[in-house]
Amino acid sequence: MDEVQLSVPAREYELAGRMLASAIEASAETGETVEEALAAVAYAEGQRRGLLAGNLEKALTDNGYEPETDGQGLVLCNCPFRRLATDHTRLVCGLSAALLQGTLDGCNDKQHQVVAAPVGSACCARLTVSTT
Repeated sequence: MDEVQLSVPAREYELAGRMLASAIEASAETGETVEEALAAVAYAEGQRRGLLAGNLEKALTDNGYEPETDGQGLVLCNCPFRRLATDHTRLVCGLSAALLQGTLDGCNDKQHQVVAAPVGSACCARLTVSTT
């Protein structure tokens, strides 16, 4: 039976669950830490999604981050993993950072870099214009 799910703002808990399960399996197989495996899984997923979207803003929008341009880059106005990030900040924000970096690379975006967002922001990360 098909499932229908609607969330406003956009949430991606199924994606987080799939990436976490894949990371646990990889960790058990390779002996690397779950966090290392999760970073690799999330990066690969971000790369895939960035490649499919073709450009950064579309990839971010498609994945629920709600990007807005400001004078320093892109502010992410939504966290697609909000409830998980509240209870498991380090793990889930690490997942999100790796997903975002993979998305940048999948879109071949050399203009931006993933950095921590100021405390109180909607998402733990933001994308600033790279200085390198």
